[in-house]
Amino acid sequence: VITGMIAIGYLANDMGRRKGSLLTATLMALGALGMLLSSFLFSNDAHSLFISMVVLLAIFGIGVGGEYPLSASSASEKCIQHGNSTMDSRTDNKKGRRVLLVFTMQGMGIFVNSLTQSILLVFTKQFGHYIIIGKYYNDDAPSFIFNYDTIALLWIWRIIYAIGAGFLVYVLISRFIHLEESEAWASDKEQQRKQQQSGTLLPSSSARSLLFRFYGMRLFGASMTWLLWDIAFYGNKLFQSTFIKALTGENSSLLQLSAAATLNAFVALLGYFAASYIVDFPFVGRVRLQSCGFALTGILFTSCGFFSKSIGTTWLVALYLGSSFFGQCGPNATTFLIPSEIFPTEIRTMCHGISASSGKVGALISAILFNYLDEVSLFMVSGVCSFVACALTVLTLPETVNLDLTELDRHWRILREGRSEQEYVGPATHSDFLSFYEAQCVSAENANSGIQLNPIL
Repeated sequence: VITGMIAIGYLANDMGRRKGSLLTATLMALGALGMLLSSFLFSNDAHSLFISMVVLLAIFGIGVGGEYPLSASSASEKCIQHGNSTMDSRTDNKKGRRVLLVFTMQGMGIFVNSLTQSILLVFTKQFGHYIIIGKYYNDDAPSFIFNYDTIALLWIWRIIYAIGAGFLVYVLISRFIHLEESEAWASDKEQQRKQQQSGTLLPSSSARSLLFRFYGMRLFGASMTWLLWDIAFYGNKLFQSTFIKALTGENSSLLQLSAAATLNAFVALLGYFAASYIVDFPFVGRVRLQSCGFALTGILFTSCGFFSKSIGTTWLVALYLGSSFFGQCGPNATTFLIPSEIFPTEIRTMCHGISASSGKVGALISAILFNYLDEVSLFMVSGVCSFVACALTVLTLPETVNLDLTELDRHWRILREGRSEQEYVGPATHSDFLSFYEAQCVSAENANSGIQLNPIL
C-alpha cells in the first residue's frame, strides 16, 4: 500500500489522473479476481494458497495505495471550473464535500462488508453449535466452543470476495469508458509546455527544491498528523475485539461478533457523512474540524484508558462508539482531504501520496508497538498521539475552505519560472490561507526587511 501511494502518486503527476486511475483500478481488479480464483484452485493446498494470496495482496495493495492520492486529487480538481485562462478559472465552494463523499465510500464499503457477512451467516444458518470441552479450573460452569460448517464459511468468504471483485471490474470498465482527464491537470501541463517552449521553466530539480522551500512545512504537517492519527486509529482498532466482547458477551458466536462490527461500522459511517456535510461551512472548515476532532478523540481515548476498569459496560461501549464517530467526523476524513487542497496541481498527487504513506507507517508502528502494551496503555498512547496531532494541525496546516485552488497554481507558476515571489498578488499568500507557522514567518520577514513579502514558508 505504501509503495502504491508513493510510486503511483509520483507517476500521476506526469501520466495524468485518467491513466493513473486506470492503473489503480486494473491492479485492484486483477488482485481481487486472482484471490477469488486462488480460493478455488488451491483450496486443498494451504502452502500454494498462502503464496498466491501474498503475491496477489501485494498487487491489490499497490492499487489501493495509488487510489488514495488519485481519488482525492481528481475529486478536488473536478471542482475547478476552467475559463479561457488561469485568471478566469475558479473553484466550486463545495469542493470539500465532493472529496469527502468520495472518501465516504470507504466507510460504506466497510459497513456493507460487515452487513453482507452478517446476512450470509444468517442465510447459511451459521449460528454456531455449542460443544462442551470441559470445566473451568475454579468454576463449575462448563467451557465450550462454537462449531461451524467450514464449507459454508469458505463459501461466505468467496461470495464476499466475489462481490468486491465484481465491483472493481465494474469500476475499471466504467473508468475506461467514461472517465475523462482532469481539466486542472491538463491545463497545468499546457502551462508547463508553454513555459518550456519559452525557456522560462526551471528544471525538475529546482521544482523539488521549491517544494521543500515553500511547501515543506505543509508536507510535514500533513504527513505527521496522518501518521499520528493512524497510530491512534489502528491502535484503537486493536481494541475492537474487546469492545465487541463487551457488547456481545464473552462467549459470542460469529453472528454476534459480525453484528457488533456492523453496528460500529454504521456509527463510523455516520461520522463520514457528517464530516462531508459540515466541512465546507466557513465557521467549520478543514483545520478547525481536524483540530477539534483530534481533541475530542484524544479526550475519549484517554477517558477509555482512565475509566476502563471502573465504569460499566454501557459507558465503555458509548465511549468507544463516540471515538468511532468523531474519529470519522474529524481527522480520518480531513487527513485525506487537506493534502488535496494545500499543494499546486503539478505536485498534488505526489504530496498526497507522501502524506498518505506516512499514515500507513503509523499503522505499522501501532501494529508493532501496541502488541507490547496493555489495554490502558493502548488508550493512553492513542490519546497522546491525538493531542500532539491537534497541536501540529493548528501550527502547520492552512485553512482552504474559501481558497480558490487555481491561485496555488498561479503562485507556483511564478516560482517555477524563477521569478520573484513578490510578483504574485493574490489570496494564496494571504494570512487567511496560511498556517500559523507560515503567518509568523511572513510577520518576521516583514519586520526584518521593512517591505511587504509574500512567502508561503
